[in-house]
Amino acid sequence: MSYELRTPLNVIIGFSEAMKSELFGPLGNDRYREYTQDAHESGIHFLELISDILDLSKIEAGKQDMEDESFDPYLEIENSVRLYRGKADKKIELRPIAAKSSISMMADVRCFKQILANLVTNAIKFSKSRGVVLVAISKLENGLCLSVEDT
Repeated sequence: MSYELRTPLNVIIGFSEAMKSELFGPLGNDRYREYTQDAHESGIHFLELISDILDLSKIEAGKQDMEDESFDPYLEIENSVRLYRGKADKKIELRPIAAKSSISMMADVRCFKQILANLVTNAIKFSKSRGVVLVAISKLENGLCLSVEDT
């Protein structure tokens, strides 16, 4: 199923990217540029959704391999904020909140990034213009608390 869904989407994304960059010449009309940009962004978004669904299927089937390692979650928060700042489209302030002390956590980094990405993109998507999205991690007595707060 993964191949059947991802292959045509990758073709759509690739063609729209070639058109967006006007690889074979100018598109001529600004509306075509907008439509190409929309098609490209929609293709990427749809591919991300499919990947999420396939990952969930693996988890539910008990076939998702987890590889725990020690890392600084705040660095991943900073990377996520930097990555999704463009999605916030300058209408929403996206800000990481630094921990008071160095934090280390043991987890699967890829899964942590996925959780963080889902929380941050949802916060951006449902925030109104001039809103604020705060992303923080803090130590608790018996663990850590990841929080994503939006207006």
